[in-house]
Amino acid sequence: MKRSLIFSAITLLFAATACAQHSPKVEIFAGYSYLDANYKVNTTLGSGSGGESFNGGSASGSYNYKPWFGAVADFGGYNLHENYGSETLYTYMFGPKFALRQGRVTTYVQALVGVGHISTTNNINGTLEPYYSKNGLAAAAGGGMDLRLTHRLAVRVVQVEYMRVQFSNLNSIVLNLHLNCARFSTGIVFRF
Repeated sequence: MKRSLIFSAITLLFAATACAQHSPKVEIFAGYSYLDANYKVNTTLGSGSGGESFNGGSASGSYNYKPWFGAVADFGGYNLHENYGSETLYTYMFGPKFALRQGRVTTYVQALVGVGHISTTNNINGTLEPYYSKNGLAAAAGGGMDLRLTHRLAVRVVQVEYMRVQFSNLNSIVLNLHLNCARFSTGIVFRF
């Protein structure tokens, strides 16, 4: 009798642990992203630095090989509109994701690397003229927290990352541009 009680208790403990560690194989995120960007630019006329704020969105998909480890593909598009013109930045990054799943809360960290694409226009006499369009190296590292609402749906409460994007030889005037960004994202996560 005593053995069967101990065996039953151990079985229930392992069953509860297995249920608590159930994780989706695929997670799809879509949401709003804000970039707080500091830039450094070198031109044929000299160098300068400053700050800009981009608004946009990002989407990512992760395939979870284990409950704690997955691979992420992240895509983002961000815009900045000013009186002098506009800038559009796209990022396409990939990398590993490490997650800690505890009940309804999932916290994670990830490191991504890939390509950034920037295109700008200048406002010349009320007409937007293309200034440059170029690809460069993009990388991001950070983490976030998801709150599971149902078996198939979660809210990405926050995702905070440091992101760096580097461009070289943008045009005959702009030699290189380095963006150091804090990226803040929030949105919906679909779990499969």
